[in-house]
Amino acid sequence: MMMNSIKHKFLGLFACLVMLVAAICGCGEVTPSATPDPTPSTQPTPTAQPTPTPEVKLDVVEDGEMKFLFVRQGDMSNEARSNTVLLYASICNHTGAARVGISTDDSVEATDAAEMLIGKTNRPESQLALEKVGDHGYIITRTKNKLIIAGTEDNMLALAMIRFTEDILKSEEHCGEGYLKFDEDDEIIYKADDYILLADIINGGYDYDIISTEVMHCPGYTDEITVAQGVASDGEFVYFVTRHFEDTVTVIQKYKMDTWELVAQSGELYLGHANDMTFDTKNNRLVVCQGTATGEIISIIDPETLELVENITISKKISAITYDPVNDRYGTGRGSTKFRIFDNEFNFVELHEIEMNDDYVAQGMGSDKNYVYYPRSGDRDNIIEVFTWDGEHVTTLKIKDPYESESFFWVNGKYYLNYYRYTSSRRGAFLHEIKFNIRYNG
Repeated sequence: MMMNSIKHKFLGLFACLVMLVAAICGCGEVTPSATPDPTPSTQPTPTAQPTPTPEVKLDVVEDGEMKFLFVRQGDMSNEARSNTVLLYASICNHTGAARVGISTDDSVEATDAAEMLIGKTNRPESQLALEKVGDHGYIITRTKNKLIIAGTEDNMLALAMIRFTEDILKSEEHCGEGYLKFDEDDEIIYKADDYILLADIINGGYDYDIISTEVMHCPGYTDEITVAQGVASDGEFVYFVTRHFEDTVTVIQKYKMDTWELVAQSGELYLGHANDMTFDTKNNRLVVCQGTATGEIISIIDPETLELVENITISKKISAITYDPVNDRYGTGRGSTKFRIFDNEFNFVELHEIEMNDDYVAQGMGSDKNYVYYPRSGDRDNIIEVFTWDGEHVTTLKIKDPYESESFFWVNGKYYLNYYRYTSSRRGAFLHEIKFNIRYNG
């Protein structure tokens, strides 16, 4: 009886032990799918991505504070830089914003910061904006936090500033005390067919400054063949006529315009006084009017060889000549009262009686598609008398240079005036670029 009792206790204890071991093993059991890979993982541990912050679209001026950094093209001309300073002042005056200064694109690193970009800056936004314009024109546009005002040339940039002032700064919708708004939908693009000419400036009623800058010097052929006379250009080259002091010998010299390098010169020619010269682009020829004693003789020069092709006697004496490629004709001058037009075969077509300031000496002439220009020399300065092709007087331009002007031409959107100077150290032809810079007045 007692043995049975011990046996039953032993069996019960054994059963409890079995159940305890089973429970312990069951808690620690690892299934095959949960077995860790002994090889370390080569994949990066995913990191939590921040929630994108919505773009904050700033106005140029908010609550009286300028939110955009004002950045201009670093290598601007003096005239464009002056206009930019006045534009900045005008924005501050219209909005009441404090003036914090103007930066240049080469002094401020390009970032995503809000910027007002003026001119052809080095920012890609400026460059992409100008691609919309083409060869001639301006654009006022916005790309995210970049406001761009740019033009294909200085005068186009000035027109863009004037347009921005009229359409934006003077609009209560866009501008007023404490605010200036300009969005992508406000984009303004102006595309032109050609360069801005003096006629565009005058007819537009714009204020402008006349700037004369020497761009090259043609010293002549020898110490005695240095008297500068006519000058002309085909757009790639510029041709100078210099003569002997006694009108015995003339030489034509040819320079490349992009480098101002002498590339060719003629032999000794006889072209009289060689008073003026023009380039006939249709017939690809240089045309020299001999002037003075042989004013009825026109000399045709081959621009490639610089050799005399022929002399042509015309029906009237002239001392100045210019070619009109639009109408394939020649305008000519003689003294202060005679403006004659000839066809492309030098047949006389019509006469316009004109009047000019006799206090100045008549020289050569030049033209663009709108106007005819007569440079005239005084004792201390020069003037350029401007007429339409119908002989109507337009204006008189004052040029402060104290040299003897000789000839005038327009090419590739630029005006040039040729001077003759003779000093102990410098002599020959001195070519000046004449700029008519539109002035931004705010």
